[in-house]
Amino acid sequence: PQYLVETSDEKAFGFALQTDWAPVKNFNFFVNAQYIDVTFKDRVTRSGVDLKGQPTGEPLWSFALGGSYLHELGQAGEVEFLVAHAYEGKQRCNDESLGQGSCLDNGVFSVGEAQNRTDLRLYWRDADDRVQIGAFVNNLFNNRYVNGVNNISADTLGTPFASISEPRIWGLDIQLKY
Repeated sequence: PQYLVETSDEKAFGFALQTDWAPVKNFNFFVNAQYIDVTFKDRVTRSGVDLKGQPTGEPLWSFALGGSYLHELGQAGEVEFLVAHAYEGKQRCNDESLGQGSCLDNGVFSVGEAQNRTDLRLYWRDADDRVQIGAFVNNLFNNRYVNGVNNISADTLGTPFASISEPRIWGLDIQLKY
């Protein structure tokens, strides 16, 4: 095993805005935006690369929007449908990430590109709110992204490794309250 611990001083400036809106009963919508500029105040890598003033990798912008509809069924409970979409901007590269390949664009795939994801949920709850049965799909459009390439295993295994975003996931969940 190999353990790597690095420290740095970082500075960040940003803001987040969120608006929630319920135009009529049982319809709710939200939208949010986040801006964050994170840079290294003081950091020199193990290989001697000075990252002072360079971005840490965090995207500048991210957005999300979504909504829900609640349909009341009287004594049979209620059904709720939710949809949400999220966008995360492109990873901001620095000298270290470029050298390691975590900001790579080789024509076949890009590392750290902007990402989009849409999730859906459908829930039924009984009238006493003791039983909830739900179905969901995360990453509805099966958007796949290479989040990073790391060379830490190249010396040991002879090859780098990549981390990839999760594929579309379908599922059911049941909640019981007693």
